[in-house]
Amino acid sequence: MLAFLGGMWIPIAPLTFQEATGGELAIFRTEAGTPEGRVTYLIRGELAYEKPPWYRQTIFHFGLLAGCLLVFLSSLLGWPVASLIRRRRSQEPTLPPRGARWVGWAMSATSFGFVLSFVAEVYENDVLLYGLTSLSRVILILPQFEAILAVMALILVCAAWLGWGAPGKRPYWSLPGRLHYTLLALAGVAFLWWLGYWNLLGSG
Repeated sequence: MLAFLGGMWIPIAPLTFQEATGGELAIFRTEAGTPEGRVTYLIRGELAYEKPPWYRQTIFHFGLLAGCLLVFLSSLLGWPVASLIRRRRSQEPTLPPRGARWVGWAMSATSFGFVLSFVAEVYENDVLLYGLTSLSRVILILPQFEAILAVMALILVCAAWLGWGAPGKRPYWSLPGRLHYTLLALAGVAFLWWLGYWNLLGSG
């Protein structure tokens, strides 16, 4: 007996099951066409279900989005606090590191703000069912800014490690600071891929 699809199913042949309370069949198909192969399809009546690859599964996309948002939030909250501490100690960074952080902070704010505003707009107006509102079209412009800022952040990662524009070409910040900025830039690129996958780029 096998419990799935909301009922109990009895095996009647390799990869073939029959519902215990009726005559409906559920047939699995594998890559190699043999019981030993990896299951890729489930056929139930007139419906066919395909097992998606890992990068198309819901848990992966939610995990990726949550990870990106956590990195963005660490910059949004952490950098202003660190800036206040440096000002109290009269340790203002030079212009290139400061500009790099401004780009990273703007990318984080744009990305985080887009997710919050888009979710709120979908929840309030059911835009996925009835089409885009004027506000939705404005919100969907934000990913285009995020794309530009993500590319800039990637370039500034190289600048941070190589010390472009810094006195004596010394790398920006400490090693943990550079690692955090690298992680932020990668999160920006990952979020950009996520937006593209869900067709949220260039939709404004």
